[in-house]
Amino acid sequence: MPTLPFVEYYVDQAPEARGVYCLFDNGVLINIGHAAGAGVSIRSCLRSHLMGHEGPCTQKATHFTWKVTACPATTEEELLKAHEARFGQLPRCNGLQRSART
Repeated sequence: MPTLPFVEYYVDQAPEARGVYCLFDNGVLINIGHAAGAGVSIRSCLRSHLMGHEGPCTQKATHFTWKVTACPATTEEELLKAHEARFGQLPRCNGLQRSART
């Protein structure tokens, strides 16, 4: 899936479905997230990041992509593990989120 500019126009075209999404800052993957369904959609999650409700790190994204999937939490975890295995760390904003939880 190609990346789209992280602006309201394109975010509003994201699906009202569960799945995963990736946020980029000038080509660098900064966040991998998921929308679990049951009222939480890819579009609503992206809007929340765009509005800054998820913190300043993800609000600074310049582009995004998404994928509808039946098991979004599992897919997100697989993507995070693959990124960490390849680069030795989580995407920048995911790392901040996890350190804030501990």
